[in-house]
Amino acid sequence: MPFHVYVQKIYLISSPRPPPQSVRVSSEPNKQHPGSDSDDDDKPVMNDPRNEIVSVVKSFCLAKSVPEQRAAINRYFTPDAGFLHPLCSVHPGPGSRDEIAGIYEWYRDMSPDISLEVESFVYDESQAVAYLNVVQSFHIFLSPFSARPARLLVKVTLRKNDEDGKYYITQQEDYYQPEEILHLMLPFLAPPLSCIKRLAGSICGINAVAFAYARGVARAGMEVLGLNRRQAKVNHVHQE
Repeated sequence: MPFHVYVQKIYLISSPRPPPQSVRVSSEPNKQHPGSDSDDDDKPVMNDPRNEIVSVVKSFCLAKSVPEQRAAINRYFTPDAGFLHPLCSVHPGPGSRDEIAGIYEWYRDMSPDISLEVESFVYDESQAVAYLNVVQSFHIFLSPFSARPARLLVKVTLRKNDEDGKYYITQQEDYYQPEEILHLMLPFLAPPLSCIKRLAGSICGINAVAFAYARGVARAGMEVLGLNRRQAKVNHVHQE
């Protein structure tokens, strides 16, 4: 055996060995919030909806990337949340949050550049419901038409978790006027639809005047024939 190998073995045998390190194994299961899939995401959730709901909505509507958007949805929505929109909906149930994330992802794919402003909002603390007046600019990337801002009302229903005291979204509902939907998809059809709605309103007013005149004539005829007095006597007898 070479001399240097012999010396090295003697050194390894005679050198003190470090004591074995103890490993602590936690028996407690990982506690997960109802709005997140794992605990490695330490970003805050809703503590005060009145002051945080606007930033929460913007976090998943204006996310800069798909992973960031999905993380925000997982953080703020319950796993069984529902979604209601004039063009699509997700029924509340197991796995419904993943469907909502898919809708937002496709929404982002259709319009990579989305702008959103919350002009005003109201929070009903007794019902845990927030109403947001939103102006949104959505432009399909293949559309030859320029983007046109659309106005909508967003209703967000919340639920307070008893374990962590945080608020999570259980239902989101988006309400558009028909012409606002056209502003997002086929803006050249929005003006004709607005004209049709105004015409329908005018027709309702004309019909109201015409039917009021017809009712007046009918009542006058009943007075002449004495039908009103007969009906009044019948009502008086029934009351007695």
